[in-house]
Amino acid sequence: MTTPPQKPATCDANGAFGNLLAVADRLEFRPHRITHLLDAKGRHDLKLPDVFPFTVSLFHYREGAITQHLTWHERLELLMPLDGPMRERMGELEVDLQPGDVLVVDNLKPHQVVDVPGLETRAVVMTFLPECVFTPGAPPADYAFLLPFFRKLEGQPQVLRAHSPRAGEAHHAIGRRDGFEAAIKEAGDAIEVVSRVPTDWNQEKALAGMQSSMQAHPDIGLVFASSDFMFPSIKSVLSGLGKWKKHNEAGHIILGGFDGDATAYQLMAEGYVDATGVQDVYWEAEQALQVIIDAKAGKPAPARIDDKGFAITQANLNQVEQRMWGAVVAKKKK
Repeated sequence: MTTPPQKPATCDANGAFGNLLAVADRLEFRPHRITHLLDAKGRHDLKLPDVFPFTVSLFHYREGAITQHLTWHERLELLMPLDGPMRERMGELEVDLQPGDVLVVDNLKPHQVVDVPGLETRAVVMTFLPECVFTPGAPPADYAFLLPFFRKLEGQPQVLRAHSPRAGEAHHAIGRRDGFEAAIKEAGDAIEVVSRVPTDWNQEKALAGMQSSMQAHPDIGLVFASSDFMFPSIKSVLSGLGKWKKHNEAGHIILGGFDGDATAYQLMAEGYVDATGVQDVYWEAEQALQVIIDAKAGKPAPARIDDKGFAITQANLNQVEQRMWGAVVAKKKK
């Protein structure tokens, strides 16, 4: 008999995982029903995009309302519960997961989420092919990123636990990506995503991915960077193609990013970048000081303070640049 998972530990809802949950609340999670996608041997056939074979599925797992069949597939997969505990069976092995844990699914073994009493959680499932991580011509060291998927020790699941030092990086990256997906969904048919580039915050990967994207889709009209840090690679590729144009020039490709760093400010001031999302660090400092003052006065500190940030564009740059931390840094360098 299968027993329910242990009571979940408290995940850091005030950090990157909390930001991820806030984004998840804006997205639609559908029931996990994939029986119709399984063949007679339990193989799960899922068509992935040709240009960038990577997809994210958002599922809601409820007791008595999930797919009851074991499945397997060649593609690689990561699983992360968001709200409550869940249990994954992979072959003879069962592993309990808590909110924020990231499991490397043993994809070639029959696996499934176990329908335990009290199961009630949303989960993010990331599915992709190995070439998203390592392809011929990539730096040889990049192959190391595939080792968790192919070098498995029997009886020892590959899990990045929510409280491990690296978990915050994973939650942060997924949260930025999900925030982009939420914004794209609100845009409806106005935007079609034709390429996604995994960079691991690496300029070389960003450069190679941008080159491949522009070669496959030379008519791309908008590029969004999950970090302003990637703009130099974007500039390099577009300059080489003769497409590095200012926002008021013919042939301009719309450029957007996130962070509000000095590079973004400089490129906006020069007229190349259209907009970026800014982390309002000055507001954060004000709030931190206020919490200290309130604490000294005996007032309890809030469990969480959200920095909603703000968007800075070519239209409002002159009015709000004094609140953009990257603008302050850039001007001090001069």
